[in-house]
Amino acid sequence: MWQWCCNLLEAGDFNGGFLWGALTLAGAFLLCWIIDATVRLLRGRRCRSITVTGTNGTLEVTAGAVASIVGIIGGEFDSLSLRHVKIYRTRAGYRLLVGCACQISLETSLAGVAEQFRARIQAGLADTLGITEPVAVKIVCLTAKRP
Repeated sequence: MWQWCCNLLEAGDFNGGFLWGALTLAGAFLLCWIIDATVRLLRGRRCRSITVTGTNGTLEVTAGAVASIVGIIGGEFDSLSLRHVKIYRTRAGYRLLVGCACQISLETSLAGVAEQFRARIQAGLADTLGITEPVAVKIVCLTAKRP
């Protein structure tokens, strides 16, 4: 495509070569914009607070408070140390992304520890904050080290 535009320019047809080059560049920008919008739509928006509705009204809990609660719950597990906690708003509810460092040994099952941690986070958020909407917890093991 670019060679065809260059051939038009070399032949003296500056308008045609410039037009096709500009259209190609605009198409590339449009394609990048569409891909970016699709990724943002599917990923969900990162939120700074969670709105909890109760019988007496609504309560807004900040992302820092949720991260503190997850940190307290994570302190119960010796093989996990938390690195970051991020909250995303999706159509179905909230998605919690927990990044952690894992201590791996032959006696521990990382999948079993992650499942216990996930269940404990969901129960802890429901008990302490009263979140009735579903919270999907995704645990990402960033680093692994020996105990």
